[in-house]
Amino acid sequence: MGRFSAILAAGLVAGLLIAAAPAIAAEPVVTLQVEQGNVMVSTGAEFVTVESGARLVEGQRLMLTDGATARLDYGNQCAVEYAVPGVYVIERDCKNLANVDWASAGKVVAGVAVIAAVLNNIEDQPGPPVSR
Repeated sequence: MGRFSAILAAGLVAGLLIAAAPAIAAEPVVTLQVEQGNVMVSTGAEFVTVESGARLVEGQRLMLTDGATARLDYGNQCAVEYAVPGVYVIERDCKNLANVDWASAGKVVAGVAVIAAVLNNIEDQPGPPVSR
């Protein structure tokens, strides 16, 4: 049963990675939409005010002041909303799980479960002795 569980767990991880593949393959540049307030960006130096339409890259920091709201559009029908004042690091991929293709992930997981069940039913046959 231990081997079955290990294979099933590996399949679950693979399914989640495949479902998130569109986000992983996305261009690492995002478009900022300032919805209200003062939004700033930094690449490691001091923060400067930024306008809607600015293109941001992975690793830049986004700062929202009190009352500010902003949205990062990743271009793959995924966006992340920011409404709480603070500093956020721009990620390479969109972390919005609402846009994950869960149907494809479920198919992969089901396939792995079938393979794990088949492998679990194969009897272990010891090989010939190493020395004779």
